[in-house]
Amino acid sequence: MSLSPGAKLGPYEVLAPLGAGGMGEVYRARDPRLSRDVAIKLLPDSVTKDPDRLRRFEQEARSAGSLNHPGLLTVLDVGTTDGSPYIVSELLEGATLRMLLGKTGLPSRRALDYAVQIARGLAAAHEKGIVHRDLKPENIFITRDERAKILDFGLAKLSRPTEGFQAESSVDTVPSPTTPGTVVGTVGYMSPEQVQGLPVSTASDIFSFGAVLYEMLSGQRAFKGDTAVETMNAILKEDPPELQDASGRIPPVLERIVRRCLEKRPEARFHSAHDLGLALEAVSGATGARPTAVAATPRGRLLAAIAAAVLLTATAAAFLLGERAAAGRPTPRYRQLTFRRGVVTKARFAPDGQTIAYSAKWDDASSEVFSARLDLAAAQALPLAQRADLDGQHAGEALVQYEDGRLARLPLVGGTPRDVAEDVADADWGPTGDIAISRYHALPKPRWLLEYPAGRILLESEGSRTLRDLRVSPDGNRVALVMGTFGSRAGDVVVVDRSGQRSALSSDLREVAGLSWSPDGREVWFTAGGTAHKGSGAIGTLKELRAVSLAGRERLLLRMAGDLTLNDVFPDGRVLVSHGRTRVEARGKLAGDEKERDLTYLDGTYPVGISADGRSLLFQEGGQAGGAESTTYLRRVGDSSPIRLGEGDGEALSADGGTAIVRFGKLCQSGSRHELLFVGADAPRELSRGGLDRVGWAFLTSDAKHVVFFGCEMEHESGSYILDLPDGRPRVFSPVGTLCYPVPGRGPLTCEHVKDDQGQMVVSELRSLDGGDPQPAPWIGPDEQLVAWSTDGGHAFVAYRVAPPFRVFRVDLATKRREPWLDSAPADPAGIVPLLIQTTLTPDGRYYAYGYLRELSDLFLVEGLR
Repeated sequence: MSLSPGAKLGPYEVLAPLGAGGMGEVYRARDPRLSRDVAIKLLPDSVTKDPDRLRRFEQEARSAGSLNHPGLLTVLDVGTTDGSPYIVSELLEGATLRMLLGKTGLPSRRALDYAVQIARGLAAAHEKGIVHRDLKPENIFITRDERAKILDFGLAKLSRPTEGFQAESSVDTVPSPTTPGTVVGTVGYMSPEQVQGLPVSTASDIFSFGAVLYEMLSGQRAFKGDTAVETMNAILKEDPPELQDASGRIPPVLERIVRRCLEKRPEARFHSAHDLGLALEAVSGATGARPTAVAATPRGRLLAAIAAAVLLTATAAAFLLGERAAAGRPTPRYRQLTFRRGVVTKARFAPDGQTIAYSAKWDDASSEVFSARLDLAAAQALPLAQRADLDGQHAGEALVQYEDGRLARLPLVGGTPRDVAEDVADADWGPTGDIAISRYHALPKPRWLLEYPAGRILLESEGSRTLRDLRVSPDGNRVALVMGTFGSRAGDVVVVDRSGQRSALSSDLREVAGLSWSPDGREVWFTAGGTAHKGSGAIGTLKELRAVSLAGRERLLLRMAGDLTLNDVFPDGRVLVSHGRTRVEARGKLAGDEKERDLTYLDGTYPVGISADGRSLLFQEGGQAGGAESTTYLRRVGDSSPIRLGEGDGEALSADGGTAIVRFGKLCQSGSRHELLFVGADAPRELSRGGLDRVGWAFLTSDAKHVVFFGCEMEHESGSYILDLPDGRPRVFSPVGTLCYPVPGRGPLTCEHVKDDQGQMVVSELRSLDGGDPQPAPWIGPDEQLVAWSTDGGHAFVAYRVAPPFRVFRVDLATKRREPWLDSAPADPAGIVPLLIQTTLTPDGRYYAYGYLRELSDLFLVEGLR
């Protein structure tokens, strides 16, 4: 069925043909509702005549439509015209990768840039459980602004087997591609399991990715024979020719990544597209400064050694970024010790050096303590160590801390735990059996205490200065720790001797987590945040393993991408580190959604405001999760991708979705300010701060006539202020130490204050903008927050502060009766931190978005660090 310009497909008007192929015809069309051009793919008649294929088309189109990522073609709509199904997608300007490839391939830097983007797109789809099955240069589009997008994701099952094979042909069968005995894919890019008709998984896409990357780098097919049968035989039995040439144009580490993708056995490839992306981003960061000298540098030797290791994994490939600062340094060796999905919290060597213990949260389980020998793959969970974290090992016992703050000694070979202390925040075992602990006390005033041995106070820290990551020196005479800031990873590396004398070895670290003493006890080794960089997907910073002497002299041991945490150092120099990533994700339901969906955009999506009709969502991207400055975006229903409003932290959105508040500068730091951004042509307008130099959160009232914000000045000025739009000046609205904020819908402001005895924020009262006495709100619990007033004015919506699961109740304001309204959680619970980042809800309670933190990591043994 061919269409002529002017033809109508539903609301769309055909403008011109764009191309045709085995999967149908593609047209440029106009969507008059949103005044934009789109691409429409009209499926061939063979699909309409086959009920099974038509059913599968509808299923796959829905799956593809659920994907929302800058590396994937966005499916906007599906429909049927005269019995022929069609797909509506964003219109791309540019060319397919096939059209850009020449006989010599692409420059390695350009190929690497495309590869990183493709890997990110694959990871986003795989996380949704969707496998492409037919990744090839024809299905990768490069836009005019050099963005790589994967086409036809989830639609590869639609092609039919042809009569006879050709090296270029698409070879497929009608049954599900997970059914043994079927062949799905394009010869030359199929994985071995596809060639054999075995069930396919995400590993199959990784193999096809490797074949595409090989061709991008060399200009030649990785597998090619005179016939399709010969090509498939090569896929099963042969390795492609070496990529290296005399010019050294292709970094050796990049070739090793390609080889890893093209392993014949699926389990030998990268564990996931996410891990593949980490390895590629590592190479991208490493080759950016010295693209032609990688093979000759210590970094290049490091890459080669890791690639040769038997137990190399994708996350280990991120170690390829490790920058050895001085030439001639020994090459470290890496071995991955854990493989389950979750987060490793702490790990320690046993005195024999051949046994380790670690605590971890795997899948959706609570934290457990495990014991494992380094010469065996299996780990055993310790009895009576559930809901507990490891704090140390000594003389056949583990020091474990239970969720209730109770610290206990637990025999490693079985036995009953013996309580040591209560209300413990962190602890470590000294060489003679003495135990160092830190505690938090709220009364008579908030303070942190360091005790060593337990019961003897060496250090007291008042206010928001926390004491964590305790480690006793090998001689037992000192305790090293991080003196941190509450609610932040910032802090100082501090050493305290037995007399209570404190020395700060490294101060004002932006991000520090995990430390230990060097093998000789003359240095403290620790991990801290390194150089921030943008545009890095899920990796926002380079993390560094550093050493600092007792005199304060620092040196760099290792630099790498992702989250790095030092756990322990053995006397022979071996090191236990955990490596992974932290990501802020978002879920919700916007106008037109039948069910909740993933709303995550890049590496750290904080939803901060939703319009009353549920058609616009304001969110921050990056920020704390990525280590770089935040960027504010607006997602509108019907748009192919979010609108970038600009730099800064988005904090509020008006009910009509047309006005946003953005903060510039760090929260409550000198010079912080707010601007009003208008979605349209109007220029931004800076909001008056009066005489305030430091400002915090800002909010718009539902009628967009007032802004309420928190001033962070000296104690006597800290509180909530209000200004009238458009040109008002701020005036004091609430008592000192009180944070007030409006929520969607028409109702009074919710005000919270700090309870002195516990140091936590609690709902204290409701205050009207019109004045009058404050009203108590006992129907909002201390662990809940008000998130919206109902449209009818008779109800309020409250949500639990700690989530997931994300739970909202609707409260009848007249009777104070509560009814469950929403109960949701991500389908994949692994690594989710029980802390609610942000919740936003429309006044009718139909549409919403919430953010949450996910931490994933694996444990590694590192040898050879000096």
